[in-house]
Amino acid sequence: MDGMNHQAMNHQAMPAMDHAAMSEPASGEVRKIEGNKVTLKHGPLKALGMPGMTMTFEAADPAELTGLKVGDKVHFTPRSEGGKLVAVGISKS
Repeated sequence: MDGMNHQAMNHQAMPAMDHAAMSEPASGEVRKIEGNKVTLKHGPLKALGMPGMTMTFEAADPAELTGLKVGDKVHFTPRSEGGKLVAVGISKS
């Protein structure tokens, strides 16, 4: 895109990216469960621009944590909602 002057763009008028809409399914391993939060070791979350790591997510539906234990392999959809990370649709692999 040679010749484009990005400084002239009004970045404040641009809509914020909706990471919830951009999220894609992921997999991980349960490392900890506490209340409505689950700590997962996961691979790269490309839609959120995150490398593989271990991090804590709030469960969108805490009932999905029932029956899970440390070491379980799970599928989930990560989302960034209101500045917090949320795991949606958590299920055993």
